[in-house]
Amino acid sequence: MAAQLLIHYCLVTLLLQDTYSYHRSFDLKITAIIDPELDIGWISHVTVSLFYRRRLIGEKTRRNTYIILDKNNEACISLQGVKIRDMIGFKAFMQRLMPKSEIIRQKEGQTFITAAVDKDDNGHNLSVAIDLNDISSVSISNVDCQATDEEVELTFKVLSLNPVDLPFGYCKFSLTKDETLLASLKGHFDIFPDYCDIDLTGTCEATDVKFAGSAILKGVQAFDHAGSWIDRAIQLFEVEIKLD
Repeated sequence: MAAQLLIHYCLVTLLLQDTYSYHRSFDLKITAIIDPELDIGWISHVTVSLFYRRRLIGEKTRRNTYIILDKNNEACISLQGVKIRDMIGFKAFMQRLMPKSEIIRQKEGQTFITAAVDKDDNGHNLSVAIDLNDISSVSISNVDCQATDEEVELTFKVLSLNPVDLPFGYCKFSLTKDETLLASLKGHFDIFPDYCDIDLTGTCEATDVKFAGSAILKGVQAFDHAGSWIDRAIQLFEVEIKLD
């Protein structure tokens, strides 16, 4: 009979794995509190499955492994190079994660987790299923735009109530108003649990247009991950901001 685990917390880390030379992969890290009555250390295989809207978007098994608990019965499971099984489902997850222009009350993102340990002739097998269906969109706040005749600096805060850690690296953005390109901006962009301060700088492209009112900030390119899903995902970033 499978033994149930008490899962306390889940941190999902999505990263491009260049060492695998595979652009459809990410890292997955799980931190969990384990039932103290369960001998979790004698684990032969660990299989983690990641779902979004009932679609299996990623799964990987780590074989011949041990799980070490700390004094609080907390364990950390790290899997590298988890291949994306369903790119349509993964894209839908990224679209859900990105900020929206309309006003949406942000709620704390949840991950529903089930886990069990089975025993067979080869040892103990730990299976963990994570459902990301209730992940909420991140939000943008504290927008400040400083523009001169030649240079533009745009700063803002990315707020997230999700257990998702997603560093995009050095990226390019476009700032447009009424289909006119105001500026091409560059800087590091990340989505972390809690918040992250973003600072973008660039050159003013439209000197005859006043930097006031509303404009559209859109992701264009992730330089550090060219050709990967991260490069595609940054293009899903599109939000209306106030310039004054």
